[in-house]
Amino acid sequence: MRVALPDRARLHRLLAAAALVAALWGMRAELPAGFALHFLGATLMYLMFGAPLALAAMALAATLACALGAGHWVALPALWLADGAVPVACAYAAHRV
Repeated sequence: MRVALPDRARLHRLLAAAALVAALWGMRAELPAGFALHFLGATLMYLMFGAPLALAAMALAATLACALGAGHWVALPALWLADGAVPVACAYAAHRV
């Protein structure tokens, strides 16, 4: 699948959303039932930007989170997969139903 680069305003929204998700990961924000907010952030990214850009933004958010100390660099692929790719894939599957 080929992804075209978004226009300038959409790109700014994408980068801001990635930074916000990274900040939420850094705060370890959770709802009272234990549902992590980064899952909601990944779903929101999918709904706002579509699957390919959401996956790229979640990769950027995982990199920013590791840079800010919320994760270890060695665990970066696992962080992206568990907290980025799986929630986006679940949102994609639910949206397709």
